[in-house]
Amino acid sequence: MKRKSIDKRPLHTLPSNVMTVREVSAYLQVHPSTIYRLLKQHQIPAFQMGSDWRFNIEAIDDWGRAGRERPGAAERLLWAFAYQIQGEPAGPV
Repeated sequence: MKRKSIDKRPLHTLPSNVMTVREVSAYLQVHPSTIYRLLKQHQIPAFQMGSDWRFNIEAIDDWGRAGRERPGAAERLLWAFAYQIQGEPAGPV
């Protein structure tokens, strides 16, 4: 009986939709300390793996789009992010 072929690439090279703090800060074009501040204030969707924070890219995109309709401490960041992903004029900055 033949075995099915298995993808032998290392796991770290497989496509991923999960980002680290450093990756999400680069994606949103903000300083990592801004991400930690948003985490502390429970204003950004994230989950923990051990002591490390991780971010689902789809959840971050949805969060950025939803931020256009809701006020909050991260409003300027959200407006800038919405402009970046949708190419629309930025709101109040």
